[in-house]
Amino acid sequence: MRLHLTLFGAFLEGIAGTTSRASAQARQDSLQFAGVAYLANAQEVDAKFTVSRKIERLAGQQGRPLGGVLLAAFRRASIPVRTGLARSNGLAVALAFDDEYRTVEALQGVGYKVVTTLSGQILTIDFGEAMATVVSALPVITEYVDVQEQRPGPRYDDAVAEAMLPLIVGDAETNLLFAAATVFASLPAPGPTLCRVRLDVGSLDSTTVWLSASRFGADSARIRQALHNTLIRTWVTAARQPMLPSASSQAQGQMQARFANGEIYRLRVPDPDYILEVSDIRARRAEAGGNAARRVDAVGLQFDASVVEPMSHTTVTRGTFRRVVMDTIPTLRQETDTWTGVVNSAKALTAAIAAAARRDDRRWFEANDVAHTSYPTLPAWLRKCAP
Repeated sequence: MRLHLTLFGAFLEGIAGTTSRASAQARQDSLQFAGVAYLANAQEVDAKFTVSRKIERLAGQQGRPLGGVLLAAFRRASIPVRTGLARSNGLAVALAFDDEYRTVEALQGVGYKVVTTLSGQILTIDFGEAMATVVSALPVITEYVDVQEQRPGPRYDDAVAEAMLPLIVGDAETNLLFAAATVFASLPAPGPTLCRVRLDVGSLDSTTVWLSASRFGADSARIRQALHNTLIRTWVTAARQPMLPSASSQAQGQMQARFANGEIYRLRVPDPDYILEVSDIRARRAEAGGNAARRVDAVGLQFDASVVEPMSHTTVTRGTFRRVVMDTIPTLRQETDTWTGVVNSAKALTAAIAAAARRDDRRWFEANDVAHTSYPTLPAWLRKCAP
């Protein structure tokens, strides 16, 4: 399955012209701004991204188009972007929404807790190698939590879009786009000196699937995708390492891009130099304390983290890591959204591994790597691939 990126806002005109052999640094000096996109077939965008599309329309009606806010966010974060349409090769940047879903949880005597989740990726696209290559992606995720007396009806999306709009295009210091641009600005610009790395999420044990059922039922593929989005965003932020794009339908390594001017480009997702594999994921949950108003649960997570060369299947480094976090649950809840504990444990563990690798913290690895096999090879690999 190929993906269609239907882009809105500023567009690229003739950017994929004659190949230039300009230096990598020259390409990194300025990014062509390419607006906002949706990772879906063009005819499926409205159905798959109901809330996102409503937010886009509301933002335009209020004079704060998403593309304009994103452009301003890049500039406030001191990211060099250009909007001219002159023919040129180099890097382009776009925000592409890739998923949208909602969960509903019953609350005893109160009503329903409703969580709406929007996710996307800031894609960096290289038009300087004779074809369009997506060289990095920074995941962007936001949630809106609401309590309703009744289950959401058909008009609920309108209310959610109005409520989420300020989260995305509100005050420049707190809105989603500015926060994403700030992280993007801290990353090394993609270029030939950086490794191309892809994150893969592997097996989950049955308890992890059960603890995630409040959001995803028994759909292990959806659980892995949600964990993938969380893990890659956390790793990129903490390790300051650009990663290749993530989407289950990119298995063919190819996407189709439809830009706002109607032109279509074939985007290539390159093969990785390394694969960062997170597998054998095991989550556990147990009551740890509390009182009449609330209960405190301990949520533990363990997984294997490996770096593998895909061509030779050589394992560069491998470790088994675990972490426990606390999850506080009000007793009014009839059901517990145990997915929150799983994802918070995953974020905490991933951030800790990345931060320890960056600072070459031998003591942390000795205390937290159950297998005692990842030090010093993981810090050495990260210094090589994310200087």
